[in-house]
Amino acid sequence: MSAPHAARWPFKDPQEAFACAFDFARELAEGETLSGTPSITVEVVAGTDASPNSIKSGAPVIEGGRVLQRLVGGLPGVTYSLTCIASTSEGNTLARAAILPVEVASRWNEYRRVINPTTT
Repeated sequence: MSAPHAARWPFKDPQEAFACAFDFARELAEGETLSGTPSITVEVVAGTDASPNSIKSGAPVIEGGRVLQRLVGGLPGVTYSLTCIASTSEGNTLARAAILPVEVASRWNEYRRVINPTTT
């Protein structure tokens, strides 16, 4: 069974580029594998980005029980929702969702100083 809500990933700086993982391993029965081509959709849940899919770079890749998607860019102040749909060797269709806020790294430091004035 899929998660009842989206995971909330840490902030991403617009200059960062990395692969995120949608982990389905716990949902796979013994011997069942992810198969086919997973799909990942991106929507804006806060802020404005006319082309939210541009945060994805390349096609998703299956690695064991996970689907990896490379992420790039993103607009500061925008929060994205990413949903991954994957098929399995047993004919099941699984979904995972995650929320990804994008913010300039220097703003994280300002935020931390407000929360904990002793942090430098």
